[in-house]
Amino acid sequence: TTPPLSSLWAVGDLLFLEFFEWGAVQTDPNFGNFLYRPHTGQLVLLDFGACNFYTKKFRREMVSLLKAAMVGNDEELLMQAASMGVLDPREAEETKRGFCKMMALIASIYRKDTQPFDFASSEYLAEVRQTTIDFGNSVRFTAPAKDLIFLNRKLGGMFHLLKDLGVSYDLSKFWKRIDAW
Repeated sequence: TTPPLSSLWAVGDLLFLEFFEWGAVQTDPNFGNFLYRPHTGQLVLLDFGACNFYTKKFRREMVSLLKAAMVGNDEELLMQAASMGVLDPREAEETKRGFCKMMALIASIYRKDTQPFDFASSEYLAEVRQTTIDFGNSVRFTAPAKDLIFLNRKLGGMFHLLKDLGVSYDLSKFWKRIDAW
């Protein structure tokens, strides 16, 4: 049974609550770790063996990073990334441009002109994949941030869950919540 839109909203709401409100994220989001109850419309999260915890400071920094990417303020984005240890300032200009492009692409799922966002878009996934590979291949000084590896695992898993369900959804309400956080 395909979940109704209210349950699909619950997927995004769960992610928001986990990261922004609780700071505790279950980082193994595969179909086997979710239970859908069609009679109640509830989405139940299972298996808490792979959890990661995020400080309020880190969560605020992530919001600042997303906001800078959303408005295309590359200078602020790079300053925030450096202060978080996400991107070493010694990286080449090409790497910095690649990071800004990657972050803008990630933030673009919330832009008004992309709503409703089509999670099943093969073009978007191909662009994200290539941009991420290009960025990763250009990095020389930045070690992978442990917290971001697990967060990326969660975000990627949730994205693919919605992709596999063929979801197209207006994410404006989520951006408003992130922007207000």
